Amino acid sequence: MKHVKALLLILVLSLCTLVFASCDAKTVTRVYVNDEMHAIAEYSDGTTEDLGYVGVEVEKEVIPPKYTVTFLDAFGAVLKTEKVYKGDAATAPDAPEITDKSFDKWDVDFTAVANDLTVRPIYIEAAEYTVTFLDENGATLKTETVIHGHAATAPTAPLRADTIFKEWDTAFDQVTDNLTVRAVYREKETYTVTFKDYTGVTLGTAQVKETGTVQAPVTPARRGHTFAGWSGSLSNITASKTVTAKYNLTSGTNLIDYDYAVKADGTVEMTLSVKGNVSFAVLQASLAIPAGATDVTAEGLSGAIVNLQGDACRISYFTVTNTTKATNVLKLTFKPASGQSTLDFALTVEKMTDAAPAAVEYTVIGDTLKLK
Repeated sequence: MKHVKALLLILVLSLCTLVFASCDAKTVTRVYVNDEMHAIAEYSDGTTEDLGYVGVEVEKEVIPPKYTVTFLDAFGAVLKTEKVYKGDAATAPDAPEITDKSFDKWDVDFTAVANDLTVRPIYIEAAEYTVTFLDENGATLKTETVIHGHAATAPTAPLRADTIFKEWDTAFDQVTDNLTVRAVYREKETYTVTFKDYTGVTLGTAQVKETGTVQAPVTPARRGHTFAGWSGSLSNITASKTVTAKYNLTSGTNLIDYDYAVKADGTVEMTLSVKGNVSFAVLQASLAIPAGATDVTAEGLSGAIVNLQGDACRISYFTVTNTTKATNVLKLTFKPASGQSTLDFALTVEKMTDAAPAAVEYTVIGDTLKLK
């Protein structure tokens, strides 16, 4: 009998080789012997072909057959169709949700398929559960009835003066029992808001609880400008931050302004600029250097000629094309005398004319430097 089985296997393999060689568009998925002892080839497209009589008594199946398992919804619509080998399990799709009902099980076992199957879902009346939301002190915020397997909807957690809502202590996204859900709070953080002037000098600091509103310690003033608020919001504070004073240039005023910065080694870098509506053709001026200053250097900007003469810096600026507002004309660097916290500058303008030409009236602003 063993020799007979071996001969049959050689015959079937030979037939498979012929089938594979003659099929271009499809492939053979398996070959088996039917009740009439004919070799049957099954192709990848689902069709079969009788390869002829084998002529030897042998076990019928070489590869088990496949069966069709069809999953339907509660209304008979097809959810999924699957081909499964004999004895294997089918894989069920997700059962569709039905209002006020819960999926219980499938009506037919498909763990060891032995024939074609049609499988339908079985639903039961959905259980309803009560979900109660409490605040941190146990007061009821909301009570909700939820169908089995569904999610509850949380209320807005109450605001607290010194604490902030963190989370709910119990999950309620898939309710399967009556639930009590309590709000969890944490202590609010304390943040520091630092207020700076346009030069970078600190005007003051303030402490504020998280989500609170902070009050500015001062209302900044800058000659030739009007205060225009702070660079960041002072309400709903959620982190430490620095805000800088903003200003609007005074309308219709011709201005000479100082901008400056103090380096880590104490060196001051100051820039003299002309702002406002002026379009000047000539500027001649003398800037007094603060007493005790050392390492003084001067650089002319925008074509201005500058030179140091004793305790002053001479500025000469001439232009044919004229220069409009916001033009830097001098960069002055120096180290102030030890212990100085403020420096006052004296600028003498000897001549300043516009393109007409006509004399230009001006205002000097920012002429006091706060070094600390």
